[in-house]
Amino acid sequence: MEIRTDCRFLRGYIPCEPHKLHNVHCSECSHYQVLAERILIIKLGAAGDVIRSTPILHPIKERMPNAHITWLTDFPDLVPSTVDSVIDYSPKNIAWLTAREFDIVYSLDKDKEAIAIAESVRAVSKYGFGMDRWGRCKVYNESAVAKYETGLFDDISKANTKSYPQEIFEICGFTFSQQEYILNPPKKRDWGVDHQRITIGLNTGCGGRWTARLWKDDHWISLATT
Repeated sequence: MEIRTDCRFLRGYIPCEPHKLHNVHCSECSHYQVLAERILIIKLGAAGDVIRSTPILHPIKERMPNAHITWLTDFPDLVPSTVDSVIDYSPKNIAWLTAREFDIVYSLDKDKEAIAIAESVRAVSKYGFGMDRWGRCKVYNESAVAKYETGLFDDISKANTKSYPQEIFEICGFTFSQQEYILNPPKKRDWGVDHQRITIGLNTGCGGRWTARLWKDDHWISLATT
């Protein structure tokens, strides 16, 4: 029996979607989509940065429309559903990744767990950040140097005028042209909101790395009741 192992829909251990829906086998399947480049994106967090990284999918899909994309993240629900394989940071997924080989790795985090994975994974080309012999962050390509330096020196960070998406695009070798974020359709929930009135949402959370930006509850209450 013919099994097309380079098909986008093949899952390897359970029936694929075309077989389930149309009861077809590989040899007569009209839904066959051949895969080409194997791409890994490492962007674990924070949640807002994961969302702000989604525009890089535009140039990736434009240049490599048949690529198979894997995205490693701490926030899988925020990664667009158009990504072929979205996985969280867990032992079983790390074991799976480090046994694989990719054509391109885009490593966009400087944290130790992210750079360790980037260094461990086999790939033809790597962009962004990896791990040096001391276990600290290093850069894979020249266009990642600027982002590396903003994390080391406060004066360089304060002088930086580039947006986060612009920095990420440059690291990956792309040009940022105001490509939009890619968001999954929100789950429908009944919040009991009166849609006849203007509604303003307040994001009161803050990542553990940026606690200096966290407002006190009294300030939020004052703002909400003003």
